[in-house]
Amino acid sequence: MTSGLGSEVGIIYFAYPRAFVQTSATVSKGQEDLIHELATMARGRKEPPAEGPIRLGPSASIAEVAGIEGLAAHYWYSFQTSRRAFPYFDDGEGGA
Repeated sequence: MTSGLGSEVGIIYFAYPRAFVQTSATVSKGQEDLIHELATMARGRKEPPAEGPIRLGPSASIAEVAGIEGLAAHYWYSFQTSRRAFPYFDDGEGGA
């Protein structure tokens, strides 16, 4: 597959077609369904409502269940409380 972006793009697409279909199906949902999807991904995790940048831990945490739950919980609470939260992962010291 030639995309002008390098062969990695084709490899990733063909290696994960199921993930691509699942992502497309999720994105095509309405806003309420997407917010419900965040709540489901948070799996009941409670995070205090916060505003602004929120460091969730090192970048390796994104591959852990707790990292995904934290990310989803912060975004879910952000929508529920009309606050602008920006959770992120960072390998630097101290965070924002």
